[in-house]
Amino acid sequence: MSIKFSLSTKKNAEQKEIRVSIHSRQSSRQTGTGIMIDPKYWDAAKQCVIEPRFKLASAEQRQLCAE
Repeated sequence: MSIKFSLSTKKNAEQKEIRVSIHSRQSSRQTGTGIMIDPKYWDAAKQCVIEPRFKLASAEQRQLCAE
């Protein structure tokens, strides 16, 4: 049995749905997960979501950096 994740192939969508494919000897199934993601945060080789390398700073943190 193998399980693979991929993004939907719908054109002109800012966010795409993560799809899951399950393959066994007897059958093969595909379905959507209902999870939407911006394609720039998807790693197709690793079949996973890429976390941004930076986090958004809070208002207090931005003020401290400005000072």
